[in-house]
Amino acid sequence: MASSSLVAALLLGTVPAYADEAAPAGAAAATAPPTEATIKEARDHYEAGLALYSDGEFQRAAIEFDRAYELVPNYRALYNIGQVRIQLHNYARATKALKAYLEQGGSKIDAERKKSVLDDLEMLTTRTATLALTSNEDGADVAVDGEPAGTTPLPEPLLLDTGEHRLAISKAGFVTRELSITLASRDSQSLQLDIQKEQAAAGPVVVMAPQTQQPSDRTAWIWGTWSATAAFAAGATVTGILGIKAANELDDKRSTLGTSREELDSAQRRANTLLTAADIMGGAAIVTGSIALYLTLSKPGGADKPKKRAELNVGPRAVMFTTRF
Repeated sequence: MASSSLVAALLLGTVPAYADEAAPAGAAAATAPPTEATIKEARDHYEAGLALYSDGEFQRAAIEFDRAYELVPNYRALYNIGQVRIQLHNYARATKALKAYLEQGGSKIDAERKKSVLDDLEMLTTRTATLALTSNEDGADVAVDGEPAGTTPLPEPLLLDTGEHRLAISKAGFVTRELSITLASRDSQSLQLDIQKEQAAAGPVVVMAPQTQQPSDRTAWIWGTWSATAAFAAGATVTGILGIKAANELDDKRSTLGTSREELDSAQRRANTLLTAADIMGGAAIVTGSIALYLTLSKPGGADKPKKRAELNVGPRAVMFTTRF
């Protein structure tokens, strides 16, 4: 491999003549002669690549040389591209660039430079391998390490760096196939990477959203009857206490001299009213409590059974509980 200082010197020597000659007809040839503006832009990128290479910025230098060659495909840039790729350990790309350099440069390359390039290519054979990849489907896209590598059938075996690589082959309507492979120096392997058609969907999948269950009438009745029971019980307790107090006051008035008949009648009516109300609310508490207990402990009826409607009637002297279908 040429040393960095030697390569830099050789590169610098090519600057003035970079755009003097275009590549010969072929894959790298331009479709039309480049304009002066394009040539100037290519030369600027080329010179920027030389400066970056001298500073050891090999990745950035590679970008500048690639751009210069895209603008004006002069074979001289291929030498620079090959040397930078060697520094970046991109041995397969370096091999392709240097082979293209010898092919396009032909007799324009002097003997000393040609020998140097051939030595580099010999070194690169120990760091590259070839892989003949085939597939059962034509028109499938092949990718190596995430980079496009062609479409099946590939025109020639893939030239790859030694080491491990991730292969992928894909095509619309087919299941993507991926595989890892490890290549050693000078390997020449073959690989059949077939892909299968995607299976047609069995049909639309219907997803039923769960329905929110609304509270039933029975649940409402349970809560209502327990609440009524608590209210009636509290009312019966309060009115009962007041009724007992009124009855005691009536007894006191009866034993007190000078109490008029009107005062006794009034006190008696008040005591009777309070005690009667306490009895009614106590009875209502018993009835509603019984209903609440029954509804709580009993199992809910089926949906197809006729619904019952319960009614609670509270009168001045009685409490009545009725049901209707």
